[in-house]
Amino acid sequence: MIIQTETTDKSLSALGGLVVAKKALGHLDLETKLAGLLPAQQSARRTTSYGKFNALLFGFIAGAQCLDDVERLGADPAFLAAIGGKVNAAQTYGDFLRGFDEKSCRELNDALIDTAMALRAASRGNVKELVVDIDSTSHIQHGEKMEGLAYNYKNDWCLDSIEAFDQFGFQLWSNVRPGNTATHVGAPEIIGAIFRKAPPVRSMKRFVRADSGYCNWDVFNACADADAKFTITMRANMFGPLLADIDNWKRSKVKFYDGRDAEMGQTLYRSAIGRQVLRVVVIRALKADAGARIMNVDRYDHYAWVTNIGEHELSGEKVIAFYRGRGNAENFIRELKNGFDLRHFPCQSLLANKAYGLIAAFAHNLMRFLAFIENPKKSHFSKLIRWKMIGLPVQVVKHARQVIFRFMEHHHQEVRNWFMRINIMFTASLQATDGRPRLLTTS
Repeated sequence: MIIQTETTDKSLSALGGLVVAKKALGHLDLETKLAGLLPAQQSARRTTSYGKFNALLFGFIAGAQCLDDVERLGADPAFLAAIGGKVNAAQTYGDFLRGFDEKSCRELNDALIDTAMALRAASRGNVKELVVDIDSTSHIQHGEKMEGLAYNYKNDWCLDSIEAFDQFGFQLWSNVRPGNTATHVGAPEIIGAIFRKAPPVRSMKRFVRADSGYCNWDVFNACADADAKFTITMRANMFGPLLADIDNWKRSKVKFYDGRDAEMGQTLYRSAIGRQVLRVVVIRALKADAGARIMNVDRYDHYAWVTNIGEHELSGEKVIAFYRGRGNAENFIRELKNGFDLRHFPCQSLLANKAYGLIAAFAHNLMRFLAFIENPKKSHFSKLIRWKMIGLPVQVVKHARQVIFRFMEHHHQEVRNWFMRINIMFTASLQATDGRPRLLTTS
């Protein structure tokens, strides 16, 4: 079959599903929330600060991987309609990002928590637990002049970021920082900021999970101040001296991390600088050459967790199972890097790259919400959501100060169903928060 080509005067786009993201964003009243937080507009005749933020946000949703990609999206009529304005040059967006200072980045992080809580409440309903997973990751770069680049403990030339997610993948914190920053730096501030914005502990239980990089009393005490239960991997130099105190080893259903059969024991951990007596859960597995070892303790590999969750609340095996759910946070970090290309950053300024990472976090949360709209029981990552929801063919018609998206019949029915689900979810969320400070406004 021979395929021929010809021109059309109709305005066509392959990004018709952006109207669904715009519908969800409209319920958040984000422009009002960000008023005064964004860099000041340089001229009244130019695009507003929120207009630039909005263009970058929808650029991430559409799959843009750099500022130049956002500029190129200016040729797409559906993208222009979704952002409700014009697309600027990549240099203009770079100038906008460089206008952020430390205070505005901190306030943008607070707004991120608010919107994440709102999207979580709308999509997941009246959940009784908030589980916060904190982790850091490196972003390997290849330039020399980017501010903050340094060699980390793996000898990677990189920036570093610390991220926090809830158990559903909504991002609660993002902070890009120098590449040689210690893992735990800033964690107590993150814990305090998130739980100050969370519902009271009497209506929602609070939990924190983190790896051994966060095993210190600053983090433990921050959790205590926030009335949060935590489970954190314990470093070997901390649990090593405690092994002699364990005489209650029992065969466990829990396997060692490499699949070996394991035994489990428990003890207590005290410190002069801590406010609590903490519980330590340890599993051990025989080494391959255990028979050649003289000392009993040397015959085993050990792995341990420290927690303030009492044994009457969770058994040792359930503490381990609960902690191992933290691995999902690593999937969400990979999603940021692969789905939003946060392997790379566009600016030489560290603060500008912080702001870029934060805007990506807003986009990530909106995509997580769309994932629950598309499939409430099994959410997907951004690659599939873009294919199923965002990349819809559409004819864009402008008429009498209105913009109309004309879809094929089956796509139009899908969009109408998604709109209906969004309205139902946000309406139910507003009803559930009646009588309490509301995170949402309808539009």
